[in-house]
Amino acid sequence: MKTKLFFTLFVFGAFSFALFAQDGTSSSGIKYETLKPGQGTTLSDGKEYYLHIDVSGPDGSDIFTTREMNVPFHGTVGKEMDKESVALDEVMKKMQQGGKYRVQVPKDLLSDKSQADALNGDHIVYEMEILSVSDARPNGADAVKEVISTQGIDAARAKFKALKSDATYVFAEWDMNAAGYDMLKAGKTDAAVELFKMNTELNTSSWNAYDSLGDGYLAKGDKANAKAAFEQALKLNSSYAPSQDKLNKL
Repeated sequence: MKTKLFFTLFVFGAFSFALFAQDGTSSSGIKYETLKPGQGTTLSDGKEYYLHIDVSGPDGSDIFTTREMNVPFHGTVGKEMDKESVALDEVMKKMQQGGKYRVQVPKDLLSDKSQADALNGDHIVYEMEILSVSDARPNGADAVKEVISTQGIDAARAKFKALKSDATYVFAEWDMNAAGYDMLKAGKTDAAVELFKMNTELNTSSWNAYDSLGDGYLAKGDKANAKAAFEQALKLNSSYAPSQDKLNKL
């Protein structure tokens, strides 16, 4: 499944005031507030994080949630340089592990133009729960994607085999999924399928990974393998309607 990119309280005295004093509007126009204070590591440049995110429109309508997939979003502060990521990084540096936050991002900052055009209003709302924060590790998805782009599938498969058991590298399901869709967008369907296959090998119980593999096979015109992938996705999550819809059309 394609995914897109892209947040009660019981505290005391001065600690509470310090947290609420952080709420406000960033220099880029993002409004932010603390829903629940964190007590762990604060995000900063070079820190990687996992978070759950619920995305909604200005009217409160649900757009997307990582909770449905049970696949937390993975990222690194300061890594992505598109305007939305840079603006969000400024705000995320105020967040701590364990905290929950709400941000309102003006639509003119959104990197996904189709998402911005579809909004019935001038902003989008992200509610983020910061699950973990740590020093960034080398990204396995980036490494394999680079090899598959420059040296081909066989070399990428060898690179994947060498790195997947290396604890110094991180292979996040979200990142591998995104790498596959990047290849689809570039018209490199064989490379996309290979990346999606790697993701299912890393995440054998993920219906989302198999749904994405089905998308890759569909783009390639391989209906038999697409059918098998969607069927596996439904075995893992029988209530996921998009997989069933795509299967019905085969």
